[in-house]
Amino acid sequence: MSTRLLTVLLLLTVPALADVPPANTTGCSSKKVGDSCETDDKKSGACRDATCTRLDYSRGTPPRSIEAPCLKCDPKSGGCSSTAGVALPAGAFALMSLRRRR
Repeated sequence: MSTRLLTVLLLLTVPALADVPPANTTGCSSKKVGDSCETDDKKSGACRDATCTRLDYSRGTPPRSIEAPCLKCDPKSGGCSSTAGVALPAGAFALMSLRRRR
């Protein structure tokens, strides 16, 4: 009897993996398209419209897979420093200055 009780208690304490959010969506929770965000691996990005797949249990088990609109943090479309546009011209100016001195 105690083995069954222990088994039931252990099964009840295991976290449900069905509620794990899709990759790179937690950084955009309560944000809008274009807002800055951070991906799951800590890269800077921007929130973009996407389609996410999730499990739907509304019709019982087994669940069916459905697609729904969502926001995902896209590392390619954001996170650029505003000084990056200044660094290239400043570097070119410095090189030109060095050439003129010689």
